[in-house]
Amino acid sequence: MLDGSAWYKQPGMQDTCVTFGAFDGVHLGHWSVIDKTAELAGETLTPVAVVFDEEQVDDALFLTTQEEKLFFLRDAPVHIISHASPVVTPPEEYVAEFLAGRLGARKIVVGEGCRFGQDGAGGVELLERLSGKLGYELHICPMLTQDAQIITKERICQAYDQGRAVDAEKMLGHRYVIIGEVYHGRAQGRNIGFPTINQMPPKGKYLPKLGAYASITEVDGVAYKSMTNIGRRPSLDNLDFINFETYILDFSGNLYGKRIAVQPAHCIRDVISFTSREALQRQISRDIEAVRDFFAGILPC
Repeated sequence: MLDGSAWYKQPGMQDTCVTFGAFDGVHLGHWSVIDKTAELAGETLTPVAVVFDEEQVDDALFLTTQEEKLFFLRDAPVHIISHASPVVTPPEEYVAEFLAGRLGARKIVVGEGCRFGQDGAGGVELLERLSGKLGYELHICPMLTQDAQIITKERICQAYDQGRAVDAEKMLGHRYVIIGEVYHGRAQGRNIGFPTINQMPPKGKYLPKLGAYASITEVDGVAYKSMTNIGRRPSLDNLDFINFETYILDFSGNLYGKRIAVQPAHCIRDVISFTSREALQRQISRDIEAVRDFFAGILPC
């Protein structure tokens, strides 16, 4: 993976087949463009995907942080360049100086709804107009559909809002993920017999419906079944922020300070406020059984 911010200061690439964009969510529509880029590169061009980092954009709302995008793209059949979103760059300048200039694009591959550059002024029409002048071929991929509707971030978020995580995953091709550092909480989970890890989502990250989820937690490359509560913990301390709290089944270890990937897979219940710790303990035990039942036949016990 390359840091695109350095490419303005270094000699560029040559003879590339390039796609570019935010790839927010890294859904199946994005993968169709990435796979087409690799296919069109063939044996003579270097396939490249420029992934915009939108976390620094004011008031940005995103399904995936840049780190999470790269997590899903780690096995992509293209070279990944992480790059600042060109929201203040005139689109003509971005195409001429970066894509065709620094990256040496001979082919550019985009989805038909592509928008980029200052005020979102760049699109397919601009890329077509500049192709002859800058000497690249433009390839436009049709929008991908699921259940006869175009796959979009908005549809994915709507499915999560309604607790339909499985439907969202059909459009994503993977589970929702939060990757973040495990911070020291108040040991409330440990005190009631269920030690948990706590993660705080960054500002701007889309959050699914609050509740308890069957989840997958990856630790050092190993996937564990887990139960994740997304909410403010009303039964314990009623936090003033949304917290991801995860109990990892069949795991023991110190994860404080580590960056961990947690993937909620299925909402098993809504947020409930309990009147006693004993009632909370009983519900957590039921939740863990629900997690095991959900993953039965999917992951080994």
